Amino acid sequence: MMLVRLMSLGLAMIAVTSAAIAAPASPTVGYSEKYTFIMAGKTIGTQTAEVTASDATSQTWTYKIRLNVPINTQTLAMSEAGTLIVKADGAPVTFETKATTSGQTQAEKIVFNGNSVNVTLSPAMPAIASSFPVTPGTYALTNNFLSGVSIISRATHTATIAPMMWRTLGTNSLREIALTLTPTVAETLYMRGVAVPCHVYDVAPLNSKIWLSDATGELLKEADPAQQLVIVRE
Repeated sequence: MMLVRLMSLGLAMIAVTSAAIAAPASPTVGYSEKYTFIMAGKTIGTQTAEVTASDATSQTWTYKIRLNVPINTQTLAMSEAGTLIVKADGAPVTFETKATTSGQTQAEKIVFNGNSVNVTLSPAMPAIASSFPVTPGTYALTNNFLSGVSIISRATHTATIAPMMWRTLGTNSLREIALTLTPTVAETLYMRGVAVPCHVYDVAPLNSKIWLSDATGELLKEADPAQQLVIVRE
């Protein structure tokens, strides 16, 4: 969810009360989201996503990320475009992306097969296995793709505010990551002037915080103090 460590949910990986603000329980074709990245008080980019196909069994999300990350006296330009297909329960089916950082491009495709994944990289990286086992029930987690986090948080949402554990495969690291979400305080966010009841969760081991809607579970905000990073849903 992070930027460049960049693992926060954000520069890597999180109750809406108005129909104009809230996402449907299962977003349908045409539904879109936008997250804005703010580092040290300055806007550095956005992530947008849209549902481009949907039926009773699956959803197809396409997304774009555009970031200009200040690092010392330089700026790291990052762009990415991809597609994530998930089942109705949020379980990943396929993930494809093409990411460019400072002029270098890497394409990746991951096919999820229940207890294993197949990976294709271009350019190829011989040190990376093309197929390896994963724990059943693992979600896909991609740096800076906040809508992907929101897919997980919607899928795991319940009416009870309680700790959660998400088992994820980091699509950037190709490693399983177990995330523990611990609720801390209730807060109210204001989106376009509408009050949105939320709970704040500490996310370990990422040392970040996320704000999840009490009504839908969707991700509305993330904060990563170590990076002076805040990411907000518009």
